[in-house]
Amino acid sequence: MKNISIYDFDKNTHIYKNGRSSLYICLKLILKNYNAKQILLPVVICDEIIPVIKKFNIEIVFYNLTDNLEIDFDKLEEKLENKKSILLAVNFFGLKNNWKKINDLKNVYDIVTIEDSAHCHVSENEHADFSFFSLRKIYPLLSGSMLKINNSKYNRPFTYRTSLPKIEEVSYFLRNYIRLKATYSKIKNKNTAIFNSKDIFIDCFSKYLIKGVLKDDKKYQEIRLNNYNYWLNYLPEKELAPIFKNINDRDFYPYVYPCIASSRDYSEKWIRWGIEKNITVMSWPKFPSIIHEDMLTDAHKNILCFPVNQQMSVAEFLKYE
Repeated sequence: MKNISIYDFDKNTHIYKNGRSSLYICLKLILKNYNAKQILLPVVICDEIIPVIKKFNIEIVFYNLTDNLEIDFDKLEEKLENKKSILLAVNFFGLKNNWKKINDLKNVYDIVTIEDSAHCHVSENEHADFSFFSLRKIYPLLSGSMLKINNSKYNRPFTYRTSLPKIEEVSYFLRNYIRLKATYSKIKNKNTAIFNSKDIFIDCFSKYLIKGVLKDDKKYQEIRLNNYNYWLNYLPEKELAPIFKNINDRDFYPYVYPCIASSRDYSEKWIRWGIEKNITVMSWPKFPSIIHEDMLTDAHKNILCFPVNQQMSVAEFLKYE
């Protein structure tokens, strides 16, 4: 990562409350200049993104993914024909998508691209017209999301506004330090089915912490990679198959250790194991209800995530269990 000054905030780089806030601004800027008829989302997506999109008059269309969360480009291309489209592609769990193929499509079809890097650390390697990061998912902040406008056509002046921190933001922050799933479940913000477009600004404390925590990025990456590799070797592959194998991306910065339980019973077994060990093992939060059930595979439904947070060493923690 280059000198932290690249994160000075201007018309190309905005700071907002969370990933949903950044997505809202993305869509607002795009639809002001581009008459898109549909937005294409991967079938594996959190349901809390849907209320943001429903603020706009645009059709939501889902595209297929393989069990390993790779885009089915043949089926995606069928949905791009003859329609102005916004294509949102996710860099799942910190691993970059196949942006070469995505941008090949962009050269053929009339699309605007959004790179959802909510699971990623901040980097300079953006590939889409817009890229957004959920800072608070990786860094010790109460709130925060970075939106990068990579297509100058959509640049606009940015006014850095803040808000007072909310209880749910403090609760979200504490997830980094509370390993017990039962406790964490009680403090999670439950109000994600509603999106308030007036409440999109970072809290006043996190605003001043951002540049400081970004300076520790390499240190965080090393700890997260160590934790990721520990899970890779510790967990039985017959029960929990890793989603990503043979990762060659030097910029890989894991959000969690993601794997696929070979059955619902194994999924429930390892969630119970996490509760017993005071380690938060989580399934995919919730799929949007508007997804056709046949688009989701058994693998998608049995995704499990093991923590790699830089606040803990998994090896040291399990050594005493």
